[in-house]
Amino acid sequence: MKADSWSVTLERALESEGVMGNAETIVRSPGSTIVPPSSVSRGRITNYLEDLAASTRGDVDAKLRIEGLLGEGGMGVVRLAEQRSLGRKVALKSLKAEGRDDAAIEKLLHEAWITGLVEHPAVVPIHDIIIDAQGHPAIVLKRIEGQPWEALMFDAKTVKRRFGADDLLEWNLSVLSQVANAVASAHSRGIIHRDLKPDNVMVGEFGEVYLVDWGLAVAIEKDADPRLPRLREVEPMAGTPCYMAPEMLGGRGAPIGRATDVYLLGAVLFEIVTGMPPHTGNTLQEIIGAIVLSNIVIPDSVPPELARIIRRAMDPDPHARFENAVQLRIAVQGFLRHQGSRRLSEEADRRHANIEATLAAHARGEKIDEATLQGTYAECRFGYQQSLRAWPENESARLSLDALVVKVVEFELLRGQPRVAAAMVAGYEDTLPELVHRVEQSVRAKDAELAKLEALGRELDTETGRRTRMFLALIVGTMWTIAPQLRRIPALADLPEDKALVVLPIGFMIVGTVLFLWARESMLKTAINRFLAAFIGMVLFTQLLFGWGAMALHIPAESIYRLVFIHWALAAATVALIAQWRMFIPALGYVIAFFVLMRYPEWRFTVSSICHALTTFTTYFIWAPAVGPGKVLDKLAPHRNDSMATYRISRDDLHRDGRDD
Repeated sequence: MKADSWSVTLERALESEGVMGNAETIVRSPGSTIVPPSSVSRGRITNYLEDLAASTRGDVDAKLRIEGLLGEGGMGVVRLAEQRSLGRKVALKSLKAEGRDDAAIEKLLHEAWITGLVEHPAVVPIHDIIIDAQGHPAIVLKRIEGQPWEALMFDAKTVKRRFGADDLLEWNLSVLSQVANAVASAHSRGIIHRDLKPDNVMVGEFGEVYLVDWGLAVAIEKDADPRLPRLREVEPMAGTPCYMAPEMLGGRGAPIGRATDVYLLGAVLFEIVTGMPPHTGNTLQEIIGAIVLSNIVIPDSVPPELARIIRRAMDPDPHARFENAVQLRIAVQGFLRHQGSRRLSEEADRRHANIEATLAAHARGEKIDEATLQGTYAECRFGYQQSLRAWPENESARLSLDALVVKVVEFELLRGQPRVAAAMVAGYEDTLPELVHRVEQSVRAKDAELAKLEALGRELDTETGRRTRMFLALIVGTMWTIAPQLRRIPALADLPEDKALVVLPIGFMIVGTVLFLWARESMLKTAINRFLAAFIGMVLFTQLLFGWGAMALHIPAESIYRLVFIHWALAAATVALIAQWRMFIPALGYVIAFFVLMRYPEWRFTVSSICHALTTFTTYFIWAPAVGPGKVLDKLAPHRNDSMATYRISRDDLHRDGRDD
């Protein structure tokens, strides 16, 4: 409502006759019902009583036996009586002696006629209207044993004890639904109540709900029973200020109708969830301003669905409210049906909070239990999904589920687990498209990285060409071991030693080239095979250079032969550092042989064969099948890993149920 319109409306309300005439009651007791004075025709009352007297046959005392007092109000009294014909207890409502004026009599009769007309399970049944011996009317109605709803509305302990209700809110909403049903029934008969509040609802011993005090009810249809009070005849202001709809302040011509009762039901609903009626204040202007503006403040703790129902029911504009009490009841019952969904969502929210705390701890560098995190995430997500399955329109659960997925997926992406993240975002292409796109990009990047690692693994795989390497090593090693002993053959005994240092490498290079060409497919497949082939060729070539250099410089062959052992030691050590640590064994053998030959150079051919045999033996057990002595070598140093073999990576090993580390 605009400020200027609000000011004018408030000014008119404060100047109205009804407001000014009841100002003291509004301020001091806003929860009390304001009953306007009525203009009564004595003739009309006389006719009513005569008609009733004519229809009442027999002695009243013969019909009822008065037993005691049940309660009394300002003008009326209710007594307990026994209906003799049926032997049942009934309530007899009559006027006090000092209140038996025509206005009170007409009000009593109006209430009886309206209550009888409404006739609903949530409306106290009227059994009869009788005229006593003095000619005064009294109403015979069902006896209600119970308490006002107002006394039970916030007493969870009593409600649970008497009615077995564990959820006080659900119980109160169930009561409100029954009241709304009674109001809808009255509306269907052209009657509006005008004074709906918890104090005018009785709850029986077995949970029965009764809407009482129809004293302000009026007929709104043109063809209503002429005995009933008409809307156009009511005085300016009536009802309970702390629940009033804005139009109830306007007097004659105000748009009072079925929407007015809808507003009052919304005001009661507001009290259910907040613990207090909607219109409060310390001054007349504050209270009337609260009624006119109806700018209610609903706590954040109230479920959004219920808050929307309240706001719509209490809209200042009657046309913006629920169409009728039935629609309001349907909305409230819908909320009750959604309670199961909300409970599932609330339970998931608690797990959600635990997940956020865990992620915060991880962000601080604390160690977390990832298995527990994944389990809690699965339970939390399932809770939200079940909540949405029970109530697809549960926006709170949907938003919380999306937020949960975003948090945990970003956590998995941050720690390099895109495939885990991909499994989490499956099915969220429509709701979280940007996140799904990010995950897809991360998966592609990870796949590219895995492809590179797999290619590297294939390059460094020591299994590929293992048999070929072993076969070539045995051939070349055997030849290398036998070669020094060829000097013992008479035909070669006269070959100068310096020339032998040139001829032998050339011969081995030729043999090696032939063998390489024969096994080239296998020897070119992996980096380690290519390395070994190239390295052996380089060793032979450098040894050739040693021999040729010795001849060119006229260095004694015996001296060059000693230095060749250092050359072989360096070659074996290089292989040990790059490919296989066990090659340090022959490297050490060549070093020892070098020192031996420094003292006993004449042993050079024998020592050479021994060292070459050691190299051949070591090479065989390095690349031989993993049985026998090869296994023994592995067990001798279980803490050591082949520097090449550690790179044998497969996609299945890398993925491990979606985990890439």
